Amino acid sequence: MTTAEKIHQKVNQLPIFFQEQVLDFVEVLVNKTELEKGRQEELEWSKISISSLFNEIENDEEQEYDESDLIEKWL
Repeated sequence: MTTAEKIHQKVNQLPIFFQEQVLDFVEVLVNKTELEKGRQEELEWSKISISSLFNEIENDEEQEYDESDLIEKWL
């Protein structure tokens, strides 16, 4: 018997009031899991962004400009 089946069997033995409390608790756990998953994904994206930034900075060569790059000259 799976854990879900065991939980189902036990919950069916409870009065409705307690079944509702079990459901509330399960919903809290689901929300907590989704929140943690979202935080983990956000952390991974942050790591990727920072890594990309540092790679870009390291590979960025100083670009030099001369007068031919000017659009308008000021007197």
